[in-house]
Formats: sequence, C-alpha cells, structure tokens
Amino acid sequence: MIGAVAFAASAAVAAGDPGRVVLTVSAAGPQPTVDAAAGATAAVALPDGGAVLLGLEGERGLVVARIRADGALASGFGRRGVVHAALPEGATPSPPPRAAGRVFRVLQMLRAPDGRLLVIGMGTSRTLLELPQMVVVALTASGVLDTTFGDHGVARPGLQASCGVCRPAAIQPDGSIVLSGNLGSTSPPTGPDAPAFFEWYVARLTPRGDVDGSFGQGGFAAVGKPPGRNVGGYATSLLPDGRILALGRDDTGPQLMRLLPSGAADPSFHAATPVALPVPFAFSLATHPDGFTDVRGPDRVLRVDPDGALDPAFGAGVDVGPSFLGGLLALPGRSVLAYDAAGFDPRPASAGDLRVTKILADGRIDATPRLVAFGFGGGLARSRLDSGPPSPLPALAQTSFRASEVLLRPDRSVLAVGGVGVVRYTGEGSGVSTGRFAVGALTPGLALDTRFGGPVRRERLRVRPTEERRRTVQRHGRFVLRVRYSGTAALAHIRIRARGRVIAEELEPLFAPGTSTVKVPLRRRLPAGRLRVTITAEVRSLLADVVTQTVRVTLPR
Repeated sequence: MIGAVAFAASAAVAAGDPGRVVLTVSAAGPQPTVDAAAGATAAVALPDGGAVLLGLEGERGLVVARIRADGALASGFGRRGVVHAALPEGATPSPPPRAAGRVFRVLQMLRAPDGRLLVIGMGTSRTLLELPQMVVVALTASGVLDTTFGDHGVARPGLQASCGVCRPAAIQPDGSIVLSGNLGSTSPPTGPDAPAFFEWYVARLTPRGDVDGSFGQGGFAAVGKPPGRNVGGYATSLLPDGRILALGRDDTGPQLMRLLPSGAADPSFHAATPVALPVPFAFSLATHPDGFTDVRGPDRVLRVDPDGALDPAFGAGVDVGPSFLGGLLALPGRSVLAYDAAGFDPRPASAGDLRVTKILADGRIDATPRLVAFGFGGGLARSRLDSGPPSPLPALAQTSFRASEVLLRPDRSVLAVGGVGVVRYTGEGSGVSTGRFAVGALTPGLALDTRFGGPVRRERLRVRPTEERRRTVQRHGRFVLRVRYSGTAALAHIRIRARGRVIAEELEPLFAPGTSTVKVPLRRRLPAGRLRVTITAEVRSLLADVVTQTVRVTLPR
C-alpha cells in the first residue's frame, strides 16, 4: 500500500553557530554503516530566503526539513520543521526487478511554481542489461506525498538515469518537467566487450506526472546519434522562453544541445546539431537568461554563446582546478560560481569544506579561488578492529562536512547544503556512524555569513571513572569512563596521565547526547602502588565547539 508517513516523529533539533547549522532530523541512533554522514543530498532555495532539504532515511524513506532564512527549523512545516515520508511502491520498477541495487537514490529536487516538491531519483534497473530507471516522486508544499501526481505520487518517464551524480531535470513555468537520460541496453553476453545500444533522449512530463505526448515523438526527443556504449543525458536547464539546454555525451565525448519547447532541435543553435565540448567529461551546466551556457569540465569551465559557439572570452576554458564532481551556479550579470566539495571523507579541519571560484562575464576570475571553512566538526574516531595493533590516533580537529548542493538565495547569498557526522570503522568498509543535516552560509561576497546560524552554545560535559582498582585496569588493559555530554554527536579525546606520563589515550565517538561508556586503552604498563591519575576529556562537537573537563582520581591497589 502507499504510505504517506511511515516513521515515528523525530526529535527535530537545530543547533547553530554563526555561519552554520546542524539539524537533527531523525530519532534514529547510530547506524551499522560508515555512510550515515551523507546528510541532506538535495535541496531547493525558497523565495523567503529559507530552503527545503531532503535526505534518505533507510532504504525506503525520505526525510524533508525546512529552514528559515536564519537557519532555524520552520515551525509551521511538518512537526517542528521536519516531515518523514515513506517511498511508495511505485518508486521502484514494476514488475519487480531482477537486477540488484539500491531501491532508490536521490539525484535532485525541484520546486514547482505552485510550491510542490519534485524528487528526481533512480530506482533499480528493469533488467540486468539496462541502467537504473529514472523516477519522479511528488511531495506537496507541506512535504507529504502528493497522490494526485502520476501513479499515487510517482511518475516513471520511461528513461534510464545515465549518471548517478547528475541533475538531469528542470521544471518549466507551467510545472512541466523536462528530463535528460537514455534508452536502450547492452546486448548479451554482459561481458566487458559486449555491444551496447544506448541512446540519448530528453523526455517531458506534464505537471500531473504523465508523459507529454505533444513533446518530441510521443513525449521523447532524440538527441544526437548514433547509439553507443557511453551515450546518455546528464543535465538539463531552461531559458526564459522555454527552450531547453541538454548536456550529455556520445562515444566521442561530452556534447551540448538546445531544443525548442516542442522538443525539436533548435535551428538557431549550431545548425540544430549538438556542440562537441573539448573536455573528456562534463556533468553540470549553468544557463544564463541571455542564452549563454556554462559547462563544467574536469578542470575548467567552458562557455557556449547563444549561437552554439565557444565564447572567446573563456577561450579553451577558465581553469578552476581539478575536480570530478564539481558544480556550477549561475550568478547575476552572467557571472558563474564554480564549486567543489573539499572532500567526501573526514579530513583535517585545515582542509576546509568547500572550494569556490567566481568567474566574471568576461572570463576573469574574481580575486583568488577560495577554500571555505564553515567551521564544522565531527570526523573519524580511532578504528576499533578485531585483530592487529591499534590504529593511529586521528586528530581531534577534523571536519566531516560533505557538500551535496549549493543554492543561490534571493539576496544573492549562498547556502552550501550537505551532512556531517562521526564514524568509527570496525573493519574494511564496515563500521558505525551517525549523521546530521548541515548547512553553511556565505554572503554575496563569499565570506562567512554570520547572520545565519546562531550564537555559540556552551555545552555541558561530565566525566567520571567507573569503580576500578589499579589491578583491574591493568588486567583488562583499559580504563572505563562514563561521559555525559549535552550536545549533538561529537568526538571525544580522552587522555589519562600518571606521574607525568600519558598512560592511556583514545579518540572516541559520542553518537548522541546523553551518557556514553568510553573504554580508553592503556599505552603502557601502570606504575606499581597506589596511582593518582589525571583524566582530561576534550569534546569537539559537529559545530566544532570544544568543551573540556579534567578529573583527578586515585586508584587503589
């Protein structure tokens, strides 16, 4: 059956420091995965300066949060700013697929003119010979499933998703949805040299989620020829007059095509043929109202003029440094912001959170490309493996921010949306983690926007050892402490000294507020006799706020 809400209400909490917020949108505890820090994977800006954020919850759930312009959760949306929705059965192909894969993966979110939210994703493939099916799930402006759209809230346009990290859709002023992907399949056998017959297509859905038969041929417009192995559509954008820019590729490389609103090739653009782009791959584009289009390559930004020629002002492309999944954001005045996540895994805080480069209309770079540090925390605790020597102790000062979307607000300020969390590995590719939605804000000048977020909040910390004798600590090879912390998830650096030397040390994850039991392994054998030890706990939150406590105790023999 179709389920509009299928999860218990969360304890929605927004914690913020100037320039950044962390949102606890689910009551779920630590997860048996190392990927819980993915956080919000899609977002849209709102006319009031706020935003709607979206993430996956388990295999078949969506969690949607709305924030105000200042970063606080919007109290009139769902329960304290958060809605939990179950993916309906129609979000996966029917009949049930034979191919393996994740049930649903979010690619993009759009906001319709009437305020509805359209989640563009990919489900499992229909057969082993095809790519994952593209799926559109509609939510009302209040975040619940819109059962009037498509088949009980779900539309399957018949396209396959050509790319798992792209933004293939755009929404027209009347609410119609344009999507770029592919049709076709490989041919048996499915070996590495098997022939493939994929074709690049653009499709259009009506505002109600039906295939629009007036577009192209029965709702589909073919782009480029011939079929091939590496053929498909990656991204779509629109001009104010309804013409469609589609980015994709054939077996020779990336291409840019412009279509009329009817789906026919635009004769005023490169003689109604795709423009071959001089880069090995390109997954994102940004379109300006006057018809200029920017395309992001692996290390440069290309600009194509309204006639389909490469813009001489950008030459062979403006160098913005190496990137694989970098994005573009069109700015007023035909400027463009190239952005990249500074990393997808926890890293030293000095590595930053986001790289941004502003390119002006004439191809000049505005000042120096910037490495932005919003000031997030979290990261990797020390791995706890079943065998082998202890792993090295990571630094406490880490950032775990993983940017997934960058938004332009009406006042020209910028939001970077993603997730933060803490992770402990217990084996190769396995472990435990917890994640939160996270948002950082920049001014129009790309400085940290301190109007967003909130004043620094001082968290409470209490550390106490359990009742242990010296011989018990020595026999088990560790101290056991009780750590009570009032903040969100955090990393705790515990250091225990005796007679001027560090005798035990650990970097421990605190997955949730409350009391945690922490085991701190010995680094050396304990000195003989009664032992007076100094325990210092330094806890760094997901907002990088640090609180410290020192406790001195005497261990009897």
